[in-house]
Amino acid sequence: MSSLNSCRAKQLPSSVLLIEDAPDLRELLKIFLKRAGHEVMAVSSAREALDSIHSHKFDLILSDIGLPDQDGVSLLRQVRALKDNSNSRIPAIALTGFSRSDHPPSLELNIFEGMLQKPVDRQTLIDAISVALDRCTLFSKHH
Repeated sequence: MSSLNSCRAKQLPSSVLLIEDAPDLRELLKIFLKRAGHEVMAVSSAREALDSIHSHKFDLILSDIGLPDQDGVSLLRQVRALKDNSNSRIPAIALTGFSRSDHPPSLELNIFEGMLQKPVDRQTLIDAISVALDRCTLFSKHH
């Protein structure tokens, strides 16, 4: 089995780590995800996310880019660098209030499997998660 063993087919409930510092948006996204059948752990900072990653197994990371303690790209780089952690290769989707072209080129958004511009509607979110999990499943079958 590949290092992407945390991937699951999209029709199965997935465990999602949601990282969003805005309380109202975090709660709304959590509701969207739960109604779609996903299990959700919602946190408000990169530090809380890293703590969660060390203690739980997730199928997907949904992270705001503009977090109070560090940006989402740096956070995902830290996750990808983890050794002996099943969460190090799971797919991740970025949430941002800006378009891709509004971010500085040095912010490597391609580290994420997808990017959603806020505000995001429920169906767009669910579709993006399905695509990310499908890609992950497809990749793990071929590696």
